[in-house]
Amino acid sequence: MAKKKTKIVLDADVINHFVRGGKLAMLPKILPEFQFIVLDIVKKELPILILSELNKQMTQEKISVKKSLILMGRPRESILG
Repeated sequence: MAKKKTKIVLDADVINHFVRGGKLAMLPKILPEFQFIVLDIVKKELPILILSELNKQMTQEKISVKKSLILMGRPRESILG
């Protein structure tokens, strides 16, 4: 059975930094024991160009990035469990 990963909610500054640098795929490599979550409220803070680049990089990157980064709606208790 696979080990359950700890979830981390990313803020807009972290996303902006990695997306602008074209290094979104580095997040799962730097912190492989975590699963990353981007909430709708955070996505609304991102400039349109960064948000479109985020979607582009998620589409182009390896499946490991897609499994490690979750885009989701408003916070729920279930994301913390």
